[in-house]
Amino acid sequence: MKVKPECAVCLIKRAVQEIGLAVEDESKRLETVKAIFRMACERFNPDSVPAVLGSERYRLIRELTGAGDYYKSLKEKANAHALRIAEKLRVEINSIGDVYQRFRKAAIASIAGNAMEFFVLGNDFKIEDIDSILDSAEGEMAIDDLPELYKFILKKPRILYLVDNAGEIAFDTLLIEQLNKMGSEITVAVKSSPIMNDATVEDAAAVNMDRYATRIITTGSSSVGLFIDECSPEFLAHLYRSELIIAKGMGYYETITELKLNKPLAIFLRAKCKPVAENLSVAQHKNVAKFFRHGV
Repeated sequence: MKVKPECAVCLIKRAVQEIGLAVEDESKRLETVKAIFRMACERFNPDSVPAVLGSERYRLIRELTGAGDYYKSLKEKANAHALRIAEKLRVEINSIGDVYQRFRKAAIASIAGNAMEFFVLGNDFKIEDIDSILDSAEGEMAIDDLPELYKFILKKPRILYLVDNAGEIAFDTLLIEQLNKMGSEITVAVKSSPIMNDATVEDAAAVNMDRYATRIITTGSSSVGLFIDECSPEFLAHLYRSELIIAKGMGYYETITELKLNKPLAIFLRAKCKPVAENLSVAQHKNVAKFFRHGV
């Protein structure tokens, strides 16, 4: 997916907000904002991919401010809040008799959980918002390929599950538990080091992901979405041997649609921004479960 004009506004807006998290000194903030403007002028063009620019923005802010994981506090709060909700939802899901309905309820919770992202233009998310978003998630499915995907998963494919954000990852455990019960081997991939509020090994541990996944690996990269040229040999081996990829979030959608992955792919996301919503031909703030049976 290529950039739209609105992506330029989001790039700068998020930079200002992230810089505010990263450093308190105003002169350093101004210096870093100027550097982001220069990067945007050089790199923003019709062939740019939003997630690539977002990755470059984050890396530049870290380099210039010397900040560590400046989303850490937000991620910890998101994990704690989401985990409390997920534990209650797990009881509800496992009380359902029908296998498809258990799968569906878990999948939709996972998709709605993708709302847990900060500073997206036109989507001023607060952690407490996830409660109401989950309540209305079923009615906000704009693309619903879950029935077709379920039939495919009954064949017990080897699944590579690409998680997105902290907090959200607690809801992914609900779906991964059901996929496990359906007989699939599930490899969960997190980011190798912090980038924005994307989930890392620490976040997977915080929500007890190891109880449900067959294994947890990293992509070998700290990027928004999938940068094949940065991925580790271990990750690439799992990518190529997988029989189904489930990719969470806008960053993966923006980058994977620029690749040629000739294997079944499910994209789960909440269309939090206007450009992604328009690209998918759905309304903004709607939920998407799109299954590409033959890849992209």
